[in-house]
Formats: sequence, structure tokens, C-alpha cells
Amino acid sequence: MSRYFILLFLFSIMLIHVSCGVDCSKVNCASPGGTLTFKVTKDGKNALFGTDSISHDSIRLFVTITDTSSYDIPIQYDTLTESIRLNMDQDVTYILKIDSLRNDTFQVFAVPAGMDDCCKLYQLNSATKNGQNLCGNGCNETFEIQL
Repeated sequence: MSRYFILLFLFSIMLIHVSCGVDCSKVNCASPGGTLTFKVTKDGKNALFGTDSISHDSIRLFVTITDTSSYDIPIQYDTLTESIRLNMDQDVTYILKIDSLRNDTFQVFAVPAGMDDCCKLYQLNSATKNGQNLCGNGCNETFEIQL
């Protein structure tokens, strides 16, 4: 009889363990891509923060869908480092427009970095700015955009 209770107990533990597992069909996995960080300067001074800074509303990161249609991507402003962070997916060309002063295009390239319970994980490997190599080996540094 005690063997029956032990088996029932073990079976119950197994059911609880299986029912608490992650349902991967409900997990939204991140796309390959990464984040680039920039300081924007004008005449050697930070152009995003301070007394003579440009309006944050005049900075736009967007993707064009057609010649007449586009959608904006949120820009993260970091007041601690006085920089902006741009989250970008691989295989998409992004346009960063700063006031009427400049337009730059960016692309990022990621490599597989492992797997969690449900998703393939990626890390940023390299990026281009206006078709030219911007960085490689992870792109962890902060880049400067001069106005």
C-alpha cells in the first residue's frame, strides 16, 4: 500500500512539473538585431542635452514601407550618458533624421548566441552607416554623430 502512495506522489510531482513548463507557442521571440548608442554633437558640444540642445521632437528614426509610407521607431534618450539608443532589427534599413541637418541610414547584423527555453538568442555582430562599415565585434561602443 505504501508503494502505491509513493508512486502516486511521484506521478503527481511529474504532472505538476510538466504543467508548469513554458508554452513556447505563446512566447514572442526577439528578432535578430541589436542596439546602437550615439552621442550627437555640434561644434564639439552635446547637441541633445543642455542649454543649446536641439528639440528631441526634431529627431526621428523610421523605416520606409513604400515611397509614401513609413513608420517611426521609438528612440531611447539616456540622460545619464547624454546619448540616444536605437533598437534595430536585422534585414531592415533604418533612417535617422536629425532636424533638417542630416539623414543617415543604418543596418545591423546579428549572429546566433544561444537558445533559451523557446527562442533562439542573438547578439549584435556588426552595423553599417550610410552603406559603410560602422563597427564589428559586437558594436558595444558609443558612436558620435556630428551635426
